[in-house]
Amino acid sequence: LAWKGAVSEAIDHCRRSLHIRQERLGQGHIYTGHSLSLLGQLLCVKGDIESASQCLEQALSLYRSSKRSEAVGSGLANLCRLMLLQSRFLDAQTLAEDILEQVDFNSSQDHFATLLLDASIAFFFVDNREKMHLCLQGAESIRRRSFPDSHPNHLVLPRVKHAFASGPTNLNELLSLSDRILVSQLTVYYTEAADGST
Repeated sequence: LAWKGAVSEAIDHCRRSLHIRQERLGQGHIYTGHSLSLLGQLLCVKGDIESASQCLEQALSLYRSSKRSEAVGSGLANLCRLMLLQSRFLDAQTLAEDILEQVDFNSSQDHFATLLLDASIAFFFVDNREKMHLCLQGAESIRRRSFPDSHPNHLVLPRVKHAFASGPTNLNELLSLSDRILVSQLTVYYTEAADGST
């Protein structure tokens, strides 16, 4: 729904899902964190940055309690994106540094490659080329292990590298490249939110 322009309706569904998960699973359950995370991202799309920030910070807190690195990394990446959209580049860099601590560079999980792409954008905007290249190399290595060469996810990284090389003036250009994968992740979360499943 969110990607068809029905952001308000998607937010309503997500709030209902959050309420159900809080009642059935408890305030501290990781699936409650997923609903908070999705709600925060949808609120960000709508432009309600303050509410988005509150949801994303709560989700990150739950993820940290879970001690699951992939969840913590997602929480950090979502907040990192929010900081970038607010031109809070130094705050985004701090979150990107934290993302690097969560990533298993030897993994074959594409989720980690997506986190590294988000971190690379933060490092780009503070002119930290060394960390930016570390993220890009790590993402490329994970992608190679995750997918066959013909998979569409392999198309994202060259586009990000090209955008960096041409010096984009538009932050949204970079975030939209990373969003190609984020959209698929949000679709999974939204499907869960819409049917109230856990």
